[in-house]
Amino acid sequence: MFYISKITPLFVIFGFLNLFLSFFYTSNFQIWSYIVIYGFIQNIIIGTLYQIGPNSQSRKLDYENLSFLVFLLSVISSSMTLLGKINLANFLIFLTVLLFSLHIITVLKNIKPLTVRFLSVGLFYMNISGLTLLLTNFSDIPYQIPIHIFTIGSLVNMVMGVQITWIPMLTMKVLDLKLAEKLFYIYLVVSFLFILSFFTFNFNLIFICGMLVGITVIFFLFIIYISLLKDKVLYMPFVVKFFLTGWVYFLISLVAILYILLSKKFEMVYIHTYLMVYGFGLMTIIGGTTHIIPRIIWNWKYVEKAKEGKDVPQINKMVDEKVLKYSLYIFIITPFLMIFLKDLLIFQSFLAIVILILVYAIFSKTIRFFFR
Repeated sequence: MFYISKITPLFVIFGFLNLFLSFFYTSNFQIWSYIVIYGFIQNIIIGTLYQIGPNSQSRKLDYENLSFLVFLLSVISSSMTLLGKINLANFLIFLTVLLFSLHIITVLKNIKPLTVRFLSVGLFYMNISGLTLLLTNFSDIPYQIPIHIFTIGSLVNMVMGVQITWIPMLTMKVLDLKLAEKLFYIYLVVSFLFILSFFTFNFNLIFICGMLVGITVIFFLFIIYISLLKDKVLYMPFVVKFFLTGWVYFLISLVAILYILLSKKFEMVYIHTYLMVYGFGLMTIIGGTTHIIPRIIWNWKYVEKAKEGKDVPQINKMVDEKVLKYSLYIFIITPFLMIFLKDLLIFQSFLAIVILILVYAIFSKTIRFFFR
């Protein structure tokens, strides 16, 4: 690992803190949406990109201290959200994303690699989401539009981009790059059409574009299957298991919202959002952070010692795989528990504490190695 981002763990910790807080705000759908999208998911993405971006270019990040300002702005914007100061939060979220983007593009010189192109498109839509969020202060644009620009435009592009590199690497297989190239351009068009359909407020058009998103995701999973999983995989890392389980939840969540659009039962939209956030979002982020955080800590603390021939821990021993295994089962049922426990704050609070303990347990070895 060429470059070590010391700000990434802070963004990850703060992102999981927002996840924990989200369980206590489910009665206020707008604030809950802001917490999980811009507090939980966006913080993890920004933190991860501060690590992936420079390494994808084999370059060191310039003006590193600027990343701490981005982090501070993100903390303040989340605080404003929790206080209900939505207009101020909208401005600060936009400012955070803009400053982060101007910072990270200083290293993105070569965008030819497929993963970098996916990430670049995702970064573009992250800014469009932030700008649209700011415009809700001055217009009647519903906040659901910037949120869906973020999820379909930014999140899905970035997740696909990272996974087409990480899954082959972790399973020691070769990806079909020609199909992956086609996927990039197909989703470039599909995501644009989906976002455009939201601005029309035409539910039939949104339904059709939602179907196209689902078909594209199935195509992505088909590429993963024929390239990596068709032949027997001797060992399936838990990171990959979390990634693939996350996509199952994405498709279930998509089916749920398509049903809601057809039936006009919009009071059931929480089913779609819980499956998307506590299913797809949580699974993907657990998989990604359990891969990247131990490697950051190991290189930060032990790479020089390893060069000197000293006894150092193995990277794959820095995450407790037993905890990760049993956590997978608990995380699988989390979205359904949230659906059935809707409006039962005492049970949601208990579930929040369980999730927080599990996240700590997963990374407990990494934490101990850091302070050793």
